[in-house]
Formats: sequence, C-alpha cells, structure tokens
Amino acid sequence: MRIVQIGLDYIPAEDRMLLKLGTEPPYDLKYWVTRRYFRLLWTALVEALERHLSEDRGLGEAARRAVLAMRQQEKLASTDFSQPFRDVRVPSGKAGGAPAPALYPLLHGVALKQKAQGAWAIDFILRDRQRIGIGMDDEIMLSLCALMQKTLTAADWDLRLKGLEAVVLAAAPGRGGALH
Repeated sequence: MRIVQIGLDYIPAEDRMLLKLGTEPPYDLKYWVTRRYFRLLWTALVEALERHLSEDRGLGEAARRAVLAMRQQEKLASTDFSQPFRDVRVPSGKAGGAPAPALYPLLHGVALKQKAQGAWAIDFILRDRQRIGIGMDDEIMLSLCALMQKTLTAADWDLRLKGLEAVVLAAAPGRGGALH
C-alpha cells in the first residue's frame, strides 16, 4: 500500500489523535494515536529523515542544519494542506457513516526501514502485534511531521518535540490539516 492522503485530528473527548490514511489502492485506514505513540512515531520519523536528508558528510553543524532545512522546504513545496481528508469508502453496514470511534485500532509501535533513496517502508504495529505495512516517500514523511506539529498545538499535550525545526515553517499558516 502507498499513502496518497493523510489526516490527523485531535479528538478532545478521547484525548487522542485520529490518524487517517488514504492509500492506493483506494482504502481508508484510521487509527488512534496516544501521547506515548505520538512521541514514538515522531522520534522514528525524525531520526530517519534527518539521517537521510543530511547525508552530506564533512559539513559543520550549522551548515548541515541549513542543508536539512532547505531539503525539507523543497520536499514540502508541492504538498497541499488545504484539502480536507476525503473518505474513500464507506464501511459495510454503515450507510453513509463511519465505524464508531471505539472500533478504530490503537497504534502501539512503529518500525521504519529505508527501501531505496527516498522510499520507506513503515509498519504501524497494533497491540496484538499485527503489522500494517505502508510505503512512504520523503515528502509524505515530512508532511506527516508537519501535520503532527500542527495537531500537537491543538492537543495542548505539552510535548517537547526535537528535530526538524523547519518543518512547521514549511507548513504555512492558513493551510488546512490534511494532505491531498
């Protein structure tokens, strides 16, 4: 599966975030994200992206950060955050509606592996150790990081995120909360 659309919303009544993934072939995946998982996912994404996007050896720390920020801006330039997440399919038995939020699985772990230059395989791991494997590229990963930063502000979870400081700048104010 390959991600073509991402949405991330904070749901105050649950004090959780709802991660929505639209994939190719067309299918919607929705998962609950807790604070613990949010921190785990952020760390995995940031470590992988910073390592990959700043592969230039021999640069000083300031130059390496500048190159990283420039590459982030380039990757996110074509991302459209203004489109709302569009559900691809209506779950069977729920004419016109979605499954009850209690039915969304809770994400428990993450495994991330680089497959090729700019191509990644991410496994979202559920509590029962079931793995949902999805392909991503750098642009999708950076977009997810930008959405995570934006949604974290709405959640007011008081988490201190480290790394990819420029991502939030690339997700310009006024853009919506979904990737299209």
